[in-house]
Amino acid sequence: MQLDIVFIMLGAALLHAAWNAIIKGGGNPLFEAALKTLGGGVAVCCVLPFLPLPAPQSWPYLAASCAIHLGYYTFLGLSYRYADMSIVYAIMRGTAPLLTSLVLAFILGVPLSAGGWLGVVLLSAGILTLSADALRQSRLAWRGCCMALANALVIMCYTLADGYGGQASLNPVSYVCWLFFSTRFL
Repeated sequence: MQLDIVFIMLGAALLHAAWNAIIKGGGNPLFEAALKTLGGGVAVCCVLPFLPLPAPQSWPYLAASCAIHLGYYTFLGLSYRYADMSIVYAIMRGTAPLLTSLVLAFILGVPLSAGGWLGVVLLSAGILTLSADALRQSRLAWRGCCMALANALVIMCYTLADGYGGQASLNPVSYVCWLFFSTRFL
């Protein structure tokens, strides 16, 4: 893998962790999530004039993803309201890849190799171990954990919608930018 791609991925991970910490650290996680969405939508306005529209066959996926993201931000805010970030973040982000892979393989008929399954299981297990300390100390807030599991299902849904939508768009960068722009209106 090229070094610049590694740095882009690490930068994206840092930004993702930072905005989740901001949402959790604010006084009202639902409001903080709405501000994050608004900020992302405004920022992408600088790029949209230079990108083509996504292909029309991707628009239903784009609309579905916008609606699904409304659920994502709602469950994200509720998860952070009811439980510690170290627990719910690990549940949301550790469970979603496994759920997505299961749906792809057993419902949508997209096969994964043995190595692919091993990667998914290791990724999910690695992320879920981040909450192991809280589990040992029995600091689970069940309401927050249930919201986090619900959000893992929502993450799975937008991952699938955006995967198929990005392919159908013929320009995944344009698709993602239009997604950021559109979700700010929710």
